[in-house]
Amino acid sequence: MLQCDDVLLEQLVERFGTPLYVYSASAIRDRVRAFEQVGPAVVHVIAFGADGRPRGQGSGVIFTPDGYVLTNAHVVAGTARLRASFTDGQVLDATLVGEDADTDTAVLRLAILSYVDAQVHPPLHGGLLQQLFDA
Repeated sequence: MLQCDDVLLEQLVERFGTPLYVYSASAIRDRVRAFEQVGPAVVHVIAFGADGRPRGQGSGVIFTPDGYVLTNAHVVAGTARLRASFTDGQVLDATLVGEDADTDTAVLRLAILSYVDAQVHPPLHGGLLQQLFDA
C-alpha cells in the first residue's frame, strides 16, 4: 500500500506545484486508498474503425467477475473493434454487448478474462460502488 506521510506530501507539492496544498495529508491518503481499491477494475477502452485506426477512447469499469465492463456509448458507437487495457499493461479484446445512447452507457465483454485475471483485476462490487457514490 502506498503511504502518504508529510515528507511524501512535501515532495509531491515540490514536484507538482501548489495545487496539492488544497488537500490535507489525510485527504490525499483517502484518494490513494480509493485508487488502490478501484484501480485494478478500471480499463482504458480503445475503439477502432473499420480501417483499423483508433477512432475513440475512454475509460470503463469491470463490474462482474466474468469480465463485463461499463463504459460510455459515445466511445464505442459505430466501431469495428474494441480493446481494453489495464494499468499493468495487459490488453484484451472486447465485444459490445449493448449500448444506450440516451444514457450514454454501454456494456462490453472482455475476451479471455480468466479466473487468475479476475483475481488481479477484481470487479467493483456493490458495497465498494456504494462507498464511491457516498464519498
